[in-house]
Amino acid sequence: MTDLNPRYGDACDPCLIRIADRPAPAPLIGICDGDALIAGYRCPACGHQWVTTWALVPGRTLPPEPGPAAVEHLPELAARVSELAAMNRAHRTPARPDAN
Repeated sequence: MTDLNPRYGDACDPCLIRIADRPAPAPLIGICDGDALIAGYRCPACGHQWVTTWALVPGRTLPPEPGPAAVEHLPELAARVSELAAMNRAHRTPARPDAN
């Protein structure tokens, strides 16, 4: 079967309403976290930025991790990707028992 979304493309919500031929950009940055990909996007049409989580699919192209260049050029997006990855890790980590 052919993968219909080989680069984890996603649609820009604001452009869904305004543009009939809506863009589906690939993520600019991403963090693999277990069996998930936290991906950060920037719409080429309107500049809107968003973050989403995908289940990893073997063979799909992964975006680069947020490095110094991403932090310099897309600081808010890199921070949002890192924050969502940290929140996902916190949800999977069991609570510590009381030390009493």
